[in-house]
Amino acid sequence: IKAIPPYCFSGCSSLKSVDYPSSLEEIQSNAFLNCTGLTSIEIPTTVKTLSTEIFQGCESLQECVLHENITQIPSYMFEGCKSLKRFPIPESIVSIGNDAFYESGLESITIPSSVESLGKQALGNCKSLRSVDIQAPLKAISSYLFYGCSKLDTINIPSTAKVIYERAFYGCSS
Repeated sequence: IKAIPPYCFSGCSSLKSVDYPSSLEEIQSNAFLNCTGLTSIEIPTTVKTLSTEIFQGCESLQECVLHENITQIPSYMFEGCKSLKRFPIPESIVSIGNDAFYESGLESITIPSSVESLGKQALGNCKSLRSVDIQAPLKAISSYLFYGCSKLDTINIPSTAKVIYERAFYGCSS
């Protein structure tokens, strides 16, 4: 098996864990969509490609380990993962897609210096997010990046960020 196809395990609410074959290279879109029983997952080192929305709606997901061979966190990858409190981003990550962590349970996050792009609303509506440390030399803060992060009270914005786009901090009441 080289790939987990789109929607393969979608809606498997009883799925708790996954053992991957050593031949796996790709996880395609929505592969684990709404697998509400999934609590922890480690992406094997053989995987080189992740598609969008892989873990969208996995409300019980508390931990996901990515290895250094992955270079992007695709759009909507962790959208709605309300139990995901922390997520250590590997130094190999160069891009984080739109809505990647939208409505997740993140409480704090560090964006490493390897990240070159941070998509629109990537951290939007994270109601528990309190602190963000952007170590990446970003040139801009994307639209709606922290939209609705009402508990966000500490953020480190790099001096390289010359532009803050519309509504980047909309609804950040703290």
